[in-house]
Amino acid sequence: MRIIIIAGMKKLICVSLALTFFNANVWSNSELEAVTIIGTQEDLQTLPGSGAIITTDDLDKFEFSDVGKALALVPGVYFRPEDGYGLRANIGIRGTIPNRSAKIALMEDGILIAPAPLSAPDAYYTPTFGRMSGIEVKKGPSALTEGPNTIGGAVNLISTPIPSSNSGSLNLEMGQDGSQKLHAYYGGNTGALGFLVEVYDHNTDGYMEINGKPNEDTGFDKNDMVLKLSYQINDNSSLFLKYQDSDETSDQTYVGLADADFTINPLSRYALTALDQMNNEHEGYNLTYSTQRENMSFTATYFYNDYMRNWYKADNIGRAVNATGTLSPIAGLTGNIGNKLQNVIDACNDGSSPDACFTLNAVSPGAVLVKNNNRKYNSEGIDLKASFENGIHNITIGYRDMEDYESRYQLEDGYSVAVGGAMTKTFTDTSTGTSDNRRKDGQLTEYYITDSISMGKWTVTPGIRRSDYETTEQKWSDEQARATLSSSATKKGDATLFGIGATYSMDDGMLYMGLHEGMTPTMGDAETADNYEIGYRNDNLDIAYFLSDYDNFVATCTTSSGCAAGDGTPFSGGRAEVSGIEISYVESFNEDGEVPMSMAINITSQEAEFKGTFTSSFFGDVNAGDNMKQIPEILVSIVNSATVRGTTYNTMVRHVGDTCSSNYGASGCTVSNQMDAYTVIDMSAERSFGDFDGYLKVGNLWNSDDNISLFYGKRAPRARYVDVGVKYDF
Repeated sequence: MRIIIIAGMKKLICVSLALTFFNANVWSNSELEAVTIIGTQEDLQTLPGSGAIITTDDLDKFEFSDVGKALALVPGVYFRPEDGYGLRANIGIRGTIPNRSAKIALMEDGILIAPAPLSAPDAYYTPTFGRMSGIEVKKGPSALTEGPNTIGGAVNLISTPIPSSNSGSLNLEMGQDGSQKLHAYYGGNTGALGFLVEVYDHNTDGYMEINGKPNEDTGFDKNDMVLKLSYQINDNSSLFLKYQDSDETSDQTYVGLADADFTINPLSRYALTALDQMNNEHEGYNLTYSTQRENMSFTATYFYNDYMRNWYKADNIGRAVNATGTLSPIAGLTGNIGNKLQNVIDACNDGSSPDACFTLNAVSPGAVLVKNNNRKYNSEGIDLKASFENGIHNITIGYRDMEDYESRYQLEDGYSVAVGGAMTKTFTDTSTGTSDNRRKDGQLTEYYITDSISMGKWTVTPGIRRSDYETTEQKWSDEQARATLSSSATKKGDATLFGIGATYSMDDGMLYMGLHEGMTPTMGDAETADNYEIGYRNDNLDIAYFLSDYDNFVATCTTSSGCAAGDGTPFSGGRAEVSGIEISYVESFNEDGEVPMSMAINITSQEAEFKGTFTSSFFGDVNAGDNMKQIPEILVSIVNSATVRGTTYNTMVRHVGDTCSSNYGASGCTVSNQMDAYTVIDMSAERSFGDFDGYLKVGNLWNSDDNISLFYGKRAPRARYVDVGVKYDF
């Protein structure tokens, strides 16, 4: 496939270059626009659907390195925290389950960035957000152009652009918990050649403390490098190359705390998690050819992403482990199911097994199996896009041909845990890898056509998207040689999706409305929904009502979503409905006065419920009207800024409503399954000192220690911290 794609890409570029050189005199100046899916603020105002742009100025207010905090500026978008730093994003849009961002189109510079967008969209990789210059979010019928996941919408992270003139920036930051950050870039143009070199290094010791091991790190070390080159072929055509390489070591764990332990010290970790560590590497590159003339534009991009990760983390907990890796269960728990993390924590919480609490806290001897969650991912393909203007029509055609894979080979080691938490390896798994030895391959071909038709104050944009995909999963029961195939399954699917959006221009704003068919591919029947929205926007206000009417709601069994098997099996929840209201309001005050101020308010109110009655091994007993899990009913963010005597002060308040880890009915969500509502306040101050800008950040001002976890016990957000930094632009 790679050879075919590269050969096809070479032919495509050669043909395009030949046409360009032979017709250079008829083309106008071109601009490379492949990094965006919306464009400018003016484009946003005329978008045939909901959308948002978070600018560089927005990000600079708080010097965000956590994508979750930045996305709080967009209504309808939900981010579930996990590690306290935003290293691994869990993003949901308009009620899509946020787990690992698997149900949205997550992009960097307009290219799908999940390591395996079709075969493993729920893989743990999020681009380094601290090097991003902006974010675009598409919702509603306008998201039909992104895919293949088109129900919720798309998030596009925009990396640092090549400067228009030779210039650079240096950002140094340090703070609590040994936090240090370096972000620097330099770029510009030399004749027809443009370039950018960028480095990003961020590390911290972490804010949590492992019981009995106070000097153990619980933070991370992340390094990222980006190289960009552009070549202006002539006045209208250009080539663009982007190369990115990153690596990360993070001492993170799935395991939270039992209720009583969380009450005592929410920032502690059990000793049996001391060895938990994620190591990953990501490498990717894009090659884009772009050309434009007065009424037509065309871009062709070849993309390649390679990702490897090994998360060595606690898997099962028991009373003891023998030399063959077999766990004996904790008293009060039976069989292999009893050894699962969630079961042990639940047994401690409900009092059914006091020994579960003793084992977790290393008050009595115990044992833990630590799994090498060792996986490799790859994706590559081509994206083509052409736009034509003809009278009242503006037609856009897009095409994508992609293949990807995920390969797992996961060995599991056994450790005895002594009283006090000392760990001794009792079993070393060197060859079996039977806990999860499988490979999943995906192939995707899709195209879309939209036509923006201008008719006076009305602009109507019908569109159609066609997707053909195939996923194959193979499982082996023997060692890494994979000589004995235990099972193989192939799923072929296709979908033709229709959408239409319309805007009506009024004297004081824009009315927009639309509907579109949405789809999420799975290894079973695809998830499908009809989506509707109506809204109004002007320079200050954007308010929208949305409805997603699912014909087939699908949930996937993954370990991170609380499913013990973690084998990726899809489960159908039948008909379901998610609806809500999104409000975004911005206002500036006293702009010409001594104390200019601004305010931004974002509110999301949503409901999600099943429409059918059924019994499922995954969902349990469900009655029509029961609420769906993992979806908060209310999200609020408020940002205020004021400049006083040259210093700008910024405050952001984020509130997330009650959230449940399981489906729940009229009686509500049980206490054991509920993540209570929580509020976090961040503040910052920035001031210019000649050529330098200095800033100070205070995160989690109230030092909130509310639970932010739905699975595997409770976890607290990052404790209150203070970071100081300096920026120098040259």
